[in-house]
Amino acid sequence: MDFVKILDSRDTTTCVLASDRATCTQAVYVIQKRAANEEEARGVVERGVACDATLVQRNDKYAQYSVTVPDQITVNTIFPATPKDIAKYSHVNSFVLRETPALYHSVTLPYVDSLPAEELSWVTHLIDGTSEQDRVLCQSPTMVLVKDTKWHTSDASSMYLLAIIKFPPGRNLRSIRDLRGDDVPMLLDVKEATLKIALERFGVKPRDILVFFHYFPSFWHLHLHFVCVNSGSSFGRNNSAGKAILLDDVTDNLLSDPSYYANAKITVIIDSPQLGALFGNL
Repeated sequence: MDFVKILDSRDTTTCVLASDRATCTQAVYVIQKRAANEEEARGVVERGVACDATLVQRNDKYAQYSVTVPDQITVNTIFPATPKDIAKYSHVNSFVLRETPALYHSVTLPYVDSLPAEELSWVTHLIDGTSEQDRVLCQSPTMVLVKDTKWHTSDASSMYLLAIIKFPPGRNLRSIRDLRGDDVPMLLDVKEATLKIALERFGVKPRDILVFFHYFPSFWHLHLHFVCVNSGSSFGRNNSAGKAILLDDVTDNLLSDPSYYANAKITVIIDSPQLGALFGNL
């Protein structure tokens, strides 16, 4: 692989475009640094940071040093990478959109319907058991529960699980827009089963877990995120206002109005080039 360019870089994540000359195909590398473990932190403290560092600034209370240390990273790859994959991991200037039901039906839904079916083939293979079964924690009539690729370690405080919903007969649940009041028992079943697994398998208590949907989602097959609230690396802009919608709020809204999300105005952050092109001039 040959390095082409950096697509985006923020916080602890850098996205890189690479090219394979032999096959004339491209790849995306998502490179993430992890937080220091106890041994590394102890070494910095006990050796004395000033011995290995360059002083950046200092006052009577605070000091900042630049330290060069061996760094363990995690690398996820997308290969071959399509133009859509490359766009997804490229830097984009985000903006806020108030999506009305009319805008959903006139712009968002036609866009979703135009997406090629193969973009969700990995979801189909997870559900039918033909791939990635090492990630699967539970198969039930309502969901497939997997470890999200954002969870790189065995550290329970960084737990990140993804519950991919199995559609009821005759339904196509792409996002929260497709949910109705009759879906509440299914959603609560998924929540209860996942919280039980999180506690029994990883020792993470329900009070330490935030459960939410994304809207707009990164892929248009209904799924739920289960994230440990103590996870600094997984708690970021993807779990913030304009992106995350809490499951508890969704079920409460659907119990009050079974068609709530069919008729609601939803404020979202547009953070992809494809969606930006759709909504940028509105």
